[in-house]
Amino acid sequence: MARRPDGPDRWEVHARQGARFVAVGGFAFLVDLAVLAAATRLAGLDPYGGRALSYVVAASVAWALHRSYTFRTDGRAKGSNRLGQWLTFLVVNAIGLAVNAAVYVAILETVERAPPEVALAVASGVALVVNYAANAAITFRAPAGSRES
Repeated sequence: MARRPDGPDRWEVHARQGARFVAVGGFAFLVDLAVLAAATRLAGLDPYGGRALSYVVAASVAWALHRSYTFRTDGRAKGSNRLGQWLTFLVVNAIGLAVNAAVYVAILETVERAPPEVALAVASGVALVVNYAANAAITFRAPAGSRES
C-alpha cells in the first residue's frame, strides 16, 4: 500500500499499535500472573478471588501503558479526560473480561487439576483479540483529522 502524504496508512498504524498492544498485554499478563500467584499461594485466596484481584491490578497497569504508549497520537491520549477514558476502558474491557472469565472458568471446571496459571494464560490469549479491536475502535479512537503514531 502506498503511504499517504499526511502520514502512515491505517494498516501500518494497526500493525504498529498491534505490536505495542501485544507488548503491553504481555507485561500486564506478567503482572496478572504474579498477583494471581501471590494471592492464591501466599495470601490463601481461592483461584476466583485471586483472579478478581489480579485482573483489577493488571487492567490498571494495561490502561496506563496503553494510554501512554500503545495508542498515543498527537494529543489523543494526553488531552482526553483521564477518568472518562478509564471508565470507558473498563466498560469496553468488560466484554474482554467476560470472554477471559468464561474461558478461565471453563478450563478450571473441565480440566482436572488445571493450574490457575495455565487457565489464565489461555483465557488471556483468547481475550487479547477482542480487547485490541474494542479499545482501538472505542477507548483510544483517534479524533477526526489527527495523525496516528
